[in-house]
Amino acid sequence: MKWEQIYESMQSAYDAGQLLEYINTYARQCGFAHTAYLMRIPLLNGVVKWLSFGSLPQEWTDHYADRKYADIDPLVRKALNSIEPLVWSSKLFAEAPQIWTDAQRFGIRVGISQPCWAAQGVFGMLSFLRSGPALSSGEISMLRRQLQTVANMLHLAMYEHLDVPTMNCVSEVNLTMREREILRWTSEGKTAEIIGTILNISTRTVNFHISNVLTKLVAVNKVQAVAKARTFMVGTSRC
Repeated sequence: MKWEQIYESMQSAYDAGQLLEYINTYARQCGFAHTAYLMRIPLLNGVVKWLSFGSLPQEWTDHYADRKYADIDPLVRKALNSIEPLVWSSKLFAEAPQIWTDAQRFGIRVGISQPCWAAQGVFGMLSFLRSGPALSSGEISMLRRQLQTVANMLHLAMYEHLDVPTMNCVSEVNLTMREREILRWTSEGKTAEIIGTILNISTRTVNFHISNVLTKLVAVNKVQAVAKARTFMVGTSRC
């Protein structure tokens, strides 16, 4: 499968499993034995949900989990602040060298990871990995051009197939029309007193609705409530 053809294949995939099979096939054609795809989904209650897929050796994934490497992995931290591909090296893992040492012991000595993003702050990272040989400058140049496109296509397709908007509980938060109205005025910098005057209701009533909004959105203040409502595209009811 040529990389130009992968778009059509991914468009026709009937589920997430088939998407990942296409990625595995493409990775093998690029000379990589393993793939790893990570997805980070911020939930409305402040919790972060991590999903991982791929063809890494089970012994390595078990070791990684047992050592709780996800909590200290510098690759993930750097990827969360980058849109450029990251080539695996001792320098990349300098803050947690044991991860790099252990990965090599399990036969993972060469790797490149591409960060990507989707709606609602959902982060993804696609990695191609092998035991050797080291990446040539030509390979790195080719992967810089192609991997970004492929990773973003995969990430957006997985976002749809996994139904992430439902997964992050947006549908479970429903603001009333009055709550939404007050939140809109709040986002424009209006105080409770001014909002009360605009809507012809008491300041106490405005604060009552604001309190309900904070509870529903698990927000500590009005600023955070506005930010969460925008990020998660919270719905409204007419009650």
